[in-house]
Parts: sequence; C-alpha cells; structure tokens
Amino acid sequence: MTGFIAGNEYNVGDMVSRAKYLCTVSDISRVKANFSITETQLLSLVMEYHLISGKNGMEGPNGSLVSDVMPKVKLKLKDGSIYKHEGNLTVIGALVNQTTGTASCEAEFDNPEGVLRSGLSANIIIPLQIDDVLSVPQTAAVRLQDQMMFYRVKQDGTVEGIICKEVYPSNDGTEYYILEGLNAGDEVVTNGAGKLSNGAKIR
Repeated sequence: MTGFIAGNEYNVGDMVSRAKYLCTVSDISRVKANFSITETQLLSLVMEYHLISGKNGMEGPNGSLVSDVMPKVKLKLKDGSIYKHEGNLTVIGALVNQTTGTASCEAEFDNPEGVLRSGLSANIIIPLQIDDVLSVPQTAAVRLQDQMMFYRVKQDGTVEGIICKEVYPSNDGTEYYILEGLNAGDEVVTNGAGKLSNGAKIR
C-alpha cells in the first residue's frame, strides 16, 4: 500500500506485540470532508434538489444517490484559496441534532497532489440558486445565537431590529443574502450596528 505513515508511540528498542500496530499507513489520494449544515440550509437543499429521506440520510428522487443529483462542491482552504479539484457531496444527514441544530454531511475530493491532509479545516461551498433575494453587507448583521438581526431605519430616523431567519453568506464573505424579514428599498445600518438598540435615533 502507498500512503503516509502516521506517528507512532514506539521508540527504537521497544517491544512490539502482535496486538498492536507498529504504524498506520493512510491513503490520501481521495479525502473525505466531514461538515455540518444548519436546519435552514438542509431545508433549502431538500426543496432545491427534491431530496427525500432514506436509510442512510437524504437521497435523490426515486432513491438515487445524493452525488447523482447534487452539483459539484468546492473547498475553501484556510488561506482563502479555492482547492483546485471539485468534490462530490456523498452524504447529507436526514436527522437534525437537537443540541446543535445541524445535520452531518460528507463530501469526497480527489487529492492527487497530496495538498489535503487529515486534520485540516476548510469551508465547503455548495451551489444553491436562490431567486428574488436581497443582499446586504455582512457588516450590517448582528448575530443573536443562531439568528441574524439587522437594524432598519424608519422614516423618523430611529432604528428597529429585524430578525431574519433565512440568511445565507456569499462565497466571498462580504454579503448576506436574505430571503425574508427585509423588503426591497429598506434602508439598513451597515456600520456600528452592534452598538445600537431598538428606538435609537441615528439622524
């Protein structure tokens, strides 16, 4: 087998028994990435790609594999670069963890150059087409646990906090896409929103 040898707990001269492995060789030519998505994100994927619950998580129509109906996914590495090889989304969990509010997923990526290693962290980019959506700068958002709030400016110059549940970040990390809560033409505070409170007058 060809691969990488992980570290071991033995030193030269130690006695090794048959019950323990001297070392472990890992094949990293293809790497699995484990990650989680929120309940809202799961519902969006179900609606967009007509997924159904199966024995091993979500499936495509007529029991087809998730990888057959889902588009290719990308990997955004820690340095901000996009990994050159697209991957396949192979597992989408059908159950939402009540504690974390997320579902477990898995994607696989070819790794011919050996760039990806065990333990690395990255972000998964899943294509999702959303029509009739509003976009606002991410600096306008105030995070409230698992929700996002934006301060809308009223005609009298005061602000009111609007909680938006369906919010999606853009791939470049500069904007949020909002499906409900705000309306076209609304004016929102984009800087210093975290210092405001309901009824604060800004002009």
